[in-house]
Amino acid sequence: MKLFRISDDSGFLGLFNPQRYRSFVHEDWEFDQLVNHFINQFQKNNLLLWGTGREGTWTVGVSNKVSNLTGFREIEGKIEVTDGRLCLINYESLTMGAQFEDVVLPEEELEDCVFEMVNGIYKTKIIQMFDPNESNNNVNVHFMLEFDQINEIESNWKVIPWFRN
Repeated sequence: MKLFRISDDSGFLGLFNPQRYRSFVHEDWEFDQLVNHFINQFQKNNLLLWGTGREGTWTVGVSNKVSNLTGFREIEGKIEVTDGRLCLINYESLTMGAQFEDVVLPEEELEDCVFEMVNGIYKTKIIQMFDPNESNNNVNVHFMLEFDQINEIESNWKVIPWFRN
């Protein structure tokens, strides 16, 4: 298992394919445009984005093995690896990429959130290990990502999980 630290000032974390994710939306994007863009990228298996329940600096564990691990909540999504790497990302970086056409993701401050994966399509289990409504979350790993390579592309998310608009 690999561990990563990532800050989140908006209550969202994500995972994306740096080669295929298209970030730019519009210089003056509206939130609904951005959500529709994210959903479009979910459908192309380029992005997974979920609500964290609150802001924070999170420790994210990444494992190439599926386990019986359970947490406060969990969800599965699909993502494709095309150049041997994926990257964790926060909403702040996604919005910078959405607003400015010349921003290349991942930005420099998230380069240590890139990790290697074998090319293919993965069923990705995201496990939130704490209740965001509890003030005491003494956990070492806040989110676990478990990857299971699959052969067929199935339908992916049509909403941002764990986010109430």
